[in-house]
Amino acid sequence: MSNGGQNNSVNNGDLYATQSGDIHVNHGAPPARRGPRTDTKVLFGTLLADAGYFLYGVKAYTGNNTTADMWRSCTFLLLFLVTCALLGRWVRRRI
Repeated sequence: MSNGGQNNSVNNGDLYATQSGDIHVNHGAPPARRGPRTDTKVLFGTLLADAGYFLYGVKAYTGNNTTADMWRSCTFLLLFLVTCALLGRWVRRRI
């Protein structure tokens, strides 16, 4: 049976088709992207900011009972908690 450039025939339960044009065979999904993804870049940036702010807090520490030391320590702890949350999300996405 010929149908507009296509020839289909059934032979022992198998279907064979021939068409004009190129044949493209797909072998599954395309290869994975290389390089760090956005969440990895954000995590590394947060880790760098965390380390930088920690070093700033250590250098600016006065040892006296001042509110500035308390604010710096609270800000560092908040940034540290955000970093831990990002790290947990990063690990969960790769397991």
